[in-house]
Amino acid sequence: MDPIRNDKTLQLLQAALDVSAKRHAAISSNLANIDTPGYKARDIDFNAVMAEISEGLEQTPVERAEREREAATDWVHADEVPNLVEKFDGNNVDLDREMANMAANSGQYRLANQLLQMRMRLIHEQLRSNV
Repeated sequence: MDPIRNDKTLQLLQAALDVSAKRHAAISSNLANIDTPGYKARDIDFNAVMAEISEGLEQTPVERAEREREAATDWVHADEVPNLVEKFDGNNVDLDREMANMAANSGQYRLANQLLQMRMRLIHEQLRSNV
């Protein structure tokens, strides 16, 4: 039994890093297009995506394989953010909102990275003690 491949916590932390990176890209795109007429801000609901991933990890390997076959491998994508105030040119990117999102997302990424490092050290120690 592979302790790394079968560690659900490790898989969840790796997913958190991936989702945070994708969210960072969406926020960066919003900032890059802050003056683009008609551009609509996009974002990824980190908590909703992580809840779905966590639910998927609770499935049996057969159920998980079935789900992966049905879904595209890159199913996490940024959606247009509803209910934002549009400027006269149709752009709805708000600098303060995006900077707050960037700061929060950076914190989530750093936390997941630190937890992942600690988890890897724990697994490494367990493997060394079993030898």
